[in-house]
Amino acid sequence: MAEEAELNLDEELDELENRLERLRALYEQYFLGIEKLEPSVPRKDVERRIWVLRRVKFKNTGKRFKFNVLDKELIKKVVSLGSEAGDTGADSSVFEDGGKGLDTTNCSYTSPKGQELIQVMNLKGSKKVVMITFDTRNWNSYKDKGVLCAWSEGDAPDYMDQAMAEQGYQINKTDWENPRTVLGQKKPFEKTFEERK
Repeated sequence: MAEEAELNLDEELDELENRLERLRALYEQYFLGIEKLEPSVPRKDVERRIWVLRRVKFKNTGKRFKFNVLDKELIKKVVSLGSEAGDTGADSSVFEDGGKGLDTTNCSYTSPKGQELIQVMNLKGSKKVVMITFDTRNWNSYKDKGVLCAWSEGDAPDYMDQAMAEQGYQINKTDWENPRTVLGQKKPFEKTFEERK
């Protein structure tokens, strides 16, 4: 087993975190159709790094905790959150031996169409729009918070609930409860796109 002294764990953990975030972004691009190939090489790299770090004897409990969070929680963000609509449960088993891997039904978000992405990213001020948000299957996954919205101005993503949507964008309760009438239709969600199946 590798000893903590043999590795610069701070750098290794930071690098794992960065690569996991990059892998998540690559999978989102894959599911949106921007990337045509599944990011299997970066996924294998992340799996290898996790495999190595699982064999480290951590002397520092803070570093052990950080690794456990990365190993068990962050990788779950790559797959869909379980929703009332019955999405695939959010766990890392899809990546383990015998796992089926990810398919497009694991995607939990909607965003602009690929060719509109750059244009939408430049909308600022009073023209800003939601770029990425939950899709219809996950719209009600966090009823107490609302839907997570990433804005074109590049602000940190935040939650919007029905009251905020009504006050700021005149989205009534009936429409809010039927996201198909909101996504791609109403401000500030008019630039989002969800593949209709």
